[in-house]
Amino acid sequence: MSVKELPVDIDAEQAVCGALIIAPARLDAIPHLSPDDFYDKRNRFVFSLIPEFMQNAEGGYITLKNLAEKRGVENVAEYTKYIMDLMDLVPATDEGSVKFYADIVKDKSERRTRIAQLEKALNDVYDTSVELNKTEDFICDAIFRGDKAAGNLVNFGEAFKDFSQRLKMQKELGDAIPGIPSGFSKVDTLTGGFEPGRLYVIGGRPAMGKTALALNIITKMVSAGKTAAFFSLEMGNYEVVKRIMSGLCGINSYILKRANVSDEQTEEMDEHAERIKDNLIINDNSAQTAAGIMSECIRFNTRNRKNNKKIDVVVIDYLQLLSNDNKRLDRRIAIGESSRQCKIMAKQLNCPVILLSQLSRANESRIDKMPMLSDLRESGDIEQDADVVMLIHRPEYYERDKSKADPGLAQLNIAKNRDGEIGIVELRWDKSTTRFDNIGGDLEL
Repeated sequence: MSVKELPVDIDAEQAVCGALIIAPARLDAIPHLSPDDFYDKRNRFVFSLIPEFMQNAEGGYITLKNLAEKRGVENVAEYTKYIMDLMDLVPATDEGSVKFYADIVKDKSERRTRIAQLEKALNDVYDTSVELNKTEDFICDAIFRGDKAAGNLVNFGEAFKDFSQRLKMQKELGDAIPGIPSGFSKVDTLTGGFEPGRLYVIGGRPAMGKTALALNIITKMVSAGKTAAFFSLEMGNYEVVKRIMSGLCGINSYILKRANVSDEQTEEMDEHAERIKDNLIINDNSAQTAAGIMSECIRFNTRNRKNNKKIDVVVIDYLQLLSNDNKRLDRRIAIGESSRQCKIMAKQLNCPVILLSQLSRANESRIDKMPMLSDLRESGDIEQDADVVMLIHRPEYYERDKSKADPGLAQLNIAKNRDGEIGIVELRWDKSTTRFDNIGGDLEL
């Protein structure tokens, strides 16, 4: 097999460097380019001098020579001659041309990065001491993200431009919420819906309805045409589907368990299933890591890129069941690490991630049983990483005198909201169908 040459364009590198020597201010037009993007070490060195050269460009060639000497480069005479030659090689110095040359350099650099990553992955596949699943995750990450982690430095002008564009888009929406609607009107009013890049934590004690609420939310989303991925570390596919059908069709879960359904109910379930079948992905592998889940989502997005289809929301049920690649980590640290990876996942996939979490028993020793942020179990990192924290409380569960309880009342304590108000939203809970509704019944699934 012939050895293929690495993707390199020395002419484009020289064009960039030469143009910046003549017009150093053009550096502001190519913030995505860094010295590491240059293959030729001389071009890499010259490009690294430009930011400092801009401060005293009037000195021209002499300034560059002095900068090279200050850096302690060997063969200063050779480098200064190369700098002079670069100025003679410049095709054009206008902003459009410099951007064009820079894009070529960046493209070649990213291709070399991909090649290096995939070569490393190939070596790891041969190396039996490296776990295969880690290699697969690395390959997916390399294909999907490339070298996007580099070059994240932007000046305020660029950041403000992005801010202005998003502000304009939101203004055009009017009263519409910026995120994906959950179907719970008061929740959406407080949170603005479920926005890309954000981590949403739904916490609760066992039997409070965490999974039910998450399924209610994503069922609404997929019914509206969004694509959701539900990662269940506790329940199998059968149980997940049973709960979804119970909530969608209003069929008592006990009836479904006994398979005592009518022909009409069967037909209704078939209709709902047909409507959402391609938009809801379920994974019931009980031994998953946050990194592995992100890789699964990356694979899906990569396979469906040509169809312009991607995962719009990820749900993980639940945090404390996530595995960690480093088995030696203390449990609190491991949970904190998983929480951080879920936040990273939201940003990398550019979609909301809904993370379910168990709460501690601390509320049971309080007179007021309403859960609070400090009840998040085993790690303060969860509160830190989350953009929004919603804590489920059902008062009747703790009321000894059931006659005083409001049957079916559920309270969702939005205890943290990084970009909005906090507050308590009252919902209606139907245990027979494992379904939450807006009080007033305006939730439509």
